[in-house]
Amino acid sequence: MKTISFASIFFMTTIFFVTPQMSLSQELPTLLVFTSNAGPIDKTEYSLYWRNLSNSVSWRFVTALRGSDIWRVEQADCGDGSDNVWFTDQSSVYKARYDGGQITNLLPQSSPRELDLSPDLQQIVVSASGQVPSGPELIVLPSRGAGDAQITQNVSIERYPQWSPNASSVAYVIPSLQDEPLNYKVAVHDLTSGITQIIFETGSYLSDLDWSPDGTTFVFTSDMGGDLDIYSIGVDGTGLTALTSGEDWDLNPKWSLDGSQIAFSSKRDGDGLQIFLMDADGANPTRITDTSFANSDNYMQCWMRPEHHLPVAVPQVTVQSIQGDEGIVLLDGSSSYDPDGSVADYLWSDGWQQQIAIGPTAVVSMSVGQHLVYLEVIDSQGLQGIGWMRVDIAAADSADPGG
Repeated sequence: MKTISFASIFFMTTIFFVTPQMSLSQELPTLLVFTSNAGPIDKTEYSLYWRNLSNSVSWRFVTALRGSDIWRVEQADCGDGSDNVWFTDQSSVYKARYDGGQITNLLPQSSPRELDLSPDLQQIVVSASGQVPSGPELIVLPSRGAGDAQITQNVSIERYPQWSPNASSVAYVIPSLQDEPLNYKVAVHDLTSGITQIIFETGSYLSDLDWSPDGTTFVFTSDMGGDLDIYSIGVDGTGLTALTSGEDWDLNPKWSLDGSQIAFSSKRDGDGLQIFLMDADGANPTRITDTSFANSDNYMQCWMRPEHHLPVAVPQVTVQSIQGDEGIVLLDGSSSYDPDGSVADYLWSDGWQQQIAIGPTAVVSMSVGQHLVYLEVIDSQGLQGIGWMRVDIAAADSADPGG
């Protein structure tokens, strides 16, 4: 009799995804959320991933597939103290939990570009054009959906919106209109007075605006130095500083939750856009994405500290006996756990996503051959974790019936 155990601690790029193992500590992890075209043959498919900075585990939690409702995630935002991530594709605004569950369409057929979550997690501001004939304008809607309000009505186009840390203002980028000389502006719109102030403008490309947690500084991407690099500037329009330099692209800067670091995407290693961390002043750049993401493009989106841990599925399989061409198999998920709650449900399935058992333990029969066994556990908050293992059931005359 042979027992095989798997604690779900690594990353897959197939259609199934394994929930990474969290620490038994009550301290919640800090996650970097990014889009990536790693894995698929069709490199236009960008899915949502997160990476746990405490254990370097990555997980794909929203899968983009051409022909499905979501086949290219464009941009996402998240925050401190929520289990949800808000994101856009080419047609709509969505919300999903960071375990990949409960994907909800909040703003259908809105042709969104970028969005930003308010500091209190209650509203999102979206640059969208589906409801605005003149081009992308800013729309505010509750983070749970249901209702929206347009806050800008200009002949200009508004992109890359950012809430101020006290939620009193929204900053955004105004790009050049078609056939106009190249000119990009950073504007701040006061939500109380309705007054918009231009704080900075440049004759170079400018994108990826992000507002620091202390409210003093913007970072953005620009080619004003000849290549795409990351710059910072004070909210009063002074103190323009290049944080990166070089011939390779650096883009999508995102402040850490405490403002001490900036995560960004870069081509400096020559194997696609990879995720890097640097200090707030541009010092000590360090690559975060590993070889699993080599030769793919990974776009940094947001930092996240969820409200709850994910449960951890720990499937164990014991081949108890072989009877003809069938193996009698014990499925045991009783070692699964939830760091900040309890496991409520256990669902077992095979490689074809067909349910084969429920409960922490079960005895099933499986034909001789190789099988994939998946265990999904659901905790008291409704969050899910998935573990899997591969098991070989050899014929009765084999010296190793457990595989």
